[in-house]
Amino acid sequence: TSMGEGVPIDSTVAAAIDDGKKWIDAVDADAGLVGLVLTRTSFYAEAGGQVCDVGVITTSDGAEFKVDDVQKFGAYILHIGKCTKGSFKVRA
Repeated sequence: TSMGEGVPIDSTVAAAIDDGKKWIDAVDADAGLVGLVLTRTSFYAEAGGQVCDVGVITTSDGAEFKVDDVQKFGAYILHIGKCTKGSFKVRA
């Protein structure tokens, strides 16, 4: 779940990519810098001179992902950051 304006958004991790540009199935604190593609997001991607949103994505079981950058790649929004607590699994 992502928190935008204090409103929970139901979403799942559709894909994850590591800093070596390899697709991965799960993300935890040991993964380092990664990008997450979500099925839904409230984060604004950097565009048109506007800076991106930053924040924390949390799950119902308490996992946390600190988002430091958000970029748009074609039809996808990539949330770039690090998992700081728990883990995130693709399509879980």
